[in-house]
Amino acid sequence: MRSAAVAAADRPGLNDLVTHDRNGVLFDWDDPATAAERIAALARSAPRRAEHGTQGHHDLLERYSHAAHTRQVLDVYAEMLGADDLRELDGLIAAAGSAA
Repeated sequence: MRSAAVAAADRPGLNDLVTHDRNGVLFDWDDPATAAERIAALARSAPRRAEHGTQGHHDLLERYSHAAHTRQVLDVYAEMLGADDLRELDGLIAAAGSAA
């Protein structure tokens, strides 16, 4: 697995993907001095970069993998059908299929 730490401006969209000091560093777009300090600190610390990169890869798979997307879609269906869990949803789907 190849992964990398991320440095990003603390802006909507970017801060949805990057959590400061978890999987990268965030900085205020309007504060270039702090941005430079955070990027330089990250560049100086190979262990921190590796930790952030590994965590970022894990977070990416957890939130955006095929399995995660499928789970999110099934959760929406379960909510729409009033199912308490996926087992109940499976039963509702099976019942709908046999009624068709």
